[in-house]
Amino acid sequence: MNRSSRTSMIYLLIMTLIVMTFNGLPVSAHPFSERGEKPIKENHVLKMNDYIQHGTDGKLPILWRVIDQDAEGFFLCQDQLLQKGKENSGKHNKVTELPKATNLLEEGNINLSDVAVFYVPAHSISFKIGEGTFERPYILYTAWKEGPQIKAQGNQVILYNVQLIGDKDPWQMLPTIQVGSKVQNFVDIKYDANQHTLTYELAEPIKANEKVTFAYTLPPQVRSAIAKTDQQQVLTYMFNTINNYKICTSIYPTDGGNVVNNSSSSDELYYYDEWVTLTAHAKENYEFVNWTENGKEVSRNQTYSFQIRQDRNLVANFNWVEPEYVPQYTIYVTVTPEDAGTVRGDYTYNKGEYATLEARAKEGYIFESWTEDGDVISRNEEYSFTVKENRRLEVNFEKEEKDFKEEWRDLSSKQQRSIKRQFEEYLPYTTLEESLTLTQLERLTKGYFTREQLRELNRNLDLLETINIDLDWEEINLKKISHVNFIDLSRNHWAYKNIIALAKRGVVTGYPDQTFKPNQPLTVADTFTFLDRILLLNEQTDVKQPRSAVEEVIQDKRHWAFNHMASIGSKLSDETLEIIGIMGNNCYVSRGFLAQVLYEVTDGKLSKTRPLVKFTDTRYSAYEEGINYCIRTGLLEGTSYYTMEPNKTVTRAEMMTILQRLDDAFN
Repeated sequence: MNRSSRTSMIYLLIMTLIVMTFNGLPVSAHPFSERGEKPIKENHVLKMNDYIQHGTDGKLPILWRVIDQDAEGFFLCQDQLLQKGKENSGKHNKVTELPKATNLLEEGNINLSDVAVFYVPAHSISFKIGEGTFERPYILYTAWKEGPQIKAQGNQVILYNVQLIGDKDPWQMLPTIQVGSKVQNFVDIKYDANQHTLTYELAEPIKANEKVTFAYTLPPQVRSAIAKTDQQQVLTYMFNTINNYKICTSIYPTDGGNVVNNSSSSDELYYYDEWVTLTAHAKENYEFVNWTENGKEVSRNQTYSFQIRQDRNLVANFNWVEPEYVPQYTIYVTVTPEDAGTVRGDYTYNKGEYATLEARAKEGYIFESWTEDGDVISRNEEYSFTVKENRRLEVNFEKEEKDFKEEWRDLSSKQQRSIKRQFEEYLPYTTLEESLTLTQLERLTKGYFTREQLRELNRNLDLLETINIDLDWEEINLKKISHVNFIDLSRNHWAYKNIIALAKRGVVTGYPDQTFKPNQPLTVADTFTFLDRILLLNEQTDVKQPRSAVEEVIQDKRHWAFNHMASIGSKLSDETLEIIGIMGNNCYVSRGFLAQVLYEVTDGKLSKTRPLVKFTDTRYSAYEEGINYCIRTGLLEGTSYYTMEPNKTVTRAEMMTILQRLDDAFN
């Protein structure tokens, strides 16, 4: 067909060409070759009088017919207008021919229902199916302006209101799904033709607030596609997803107890498959029964752990327990000799309560013992026990007669050697003021002296020199500093206050070049030196291990930190002391090992002020007991919501923070 005849046909067929505001057609999507260089052209085999379905008028599809073509593209005319044009041939004004360069698909600002004819360059035809007949026309695809409804939940991306075009399996036309910056792998793909849903199951779950990019393009030679059910167009879509699974808990009855959520989530939002741990605590006179949801029992464990895959509404149920009658008992105490002293704590108690009796000698007397039915039951001025029945006790005092040196002379030579040996083995390695408590003196003198004689010795330790007992310890001098400045420590450093406070007290010093080096890892020698100083400041000088056992492990007495290391070693268990021997003085200290040392030097007696948090990397740690203790007492915190990193080395800054917490816990 020549240019003149083509023009005549257009004049006869075109009834109107109205260009209006664009309201439904986006930029075309073009499938490319595998290298992404040029549009695919081998599918563009349109010919004269082929039918093409493209766009809608209301809800009805618009059918077009190829009325002309050239080497670069095709002229399409609405079939309905074409038929009317034949009926009314010659009754309409002529309309100027559309130029070949005009591509209304890409130009925009048009409404297909108002267009009679448009020109389609070959490269604009991105995909087609059908036979080109009236009954089964080709379908021309472009990109969707608005994607279908897409939802991300857990590890699934679900498309709603979609259908599969053609006969290909979904696995043969995979989209690209990118979560954040990572392209995801597929575990499964399911299409529900009845519900018009297409589900992509990913290998990894999608977390809250992660950006998800879903892109679907046609590879070469593919004859199937994903399309909206009301618009046959190829899909490219990007969205953000927020998982908003929530846990709601309630108490029945409302005053029966409370629920503690031990999970890591702080904003009450949970990821798919995230573990949640709830603990129910019964109040007085109540007992925990079970957990229920929608009236059905889900657990009888007081601590209920589960993986969340949907919103949960749980009820912690408790039962009222009628309080039992508690009998009362009275503790009677007789003072012998009469008027030799006084007693506190001889009261009436409920059964099971803890009673503490305290004896105080008057001037000229000293406490001797507590007896019951003539048998000595304690030689401590304070006597504590659980009340189980009425009791009649005697507190015995005796007149002050012998001083310390007189009592020493009355001891046998064997007893004297035993005491000297006790001082050699169990005297603390370090001291601040060369003092010992009455309890320490009683242990060191093996109970051979009265309480008053021990007080005399406590007031004047020089008496030990007169009986040839050498106090072989190191007196520690902590130099207090009013002004501290380290050139590598800014006021904005997270541990600045703790470092400066301990430096002013003389617990820690900087390096000769006026630096502190907060990120420097600590060796055993440094760690035990700083820890021993804090213990001395808080009068924690008790000894568990004899010196002979300590010095089998810590042998270098010429080492600058020998006495500090030995002092800490004397407060540890056999197993931990052996580990120190394996580590050596210059080995770096890990967070887990430090936790075990803190647990042992404090005898596990610090107040537990915080709930236990189970970290994912401490379950199989050799120091799990010490780590849990330090978490409960607030000495240590995790490095994240989920981890403790027990094998991570302790830095100087971290150690100062832990020591400050330990100092606060003692006070």
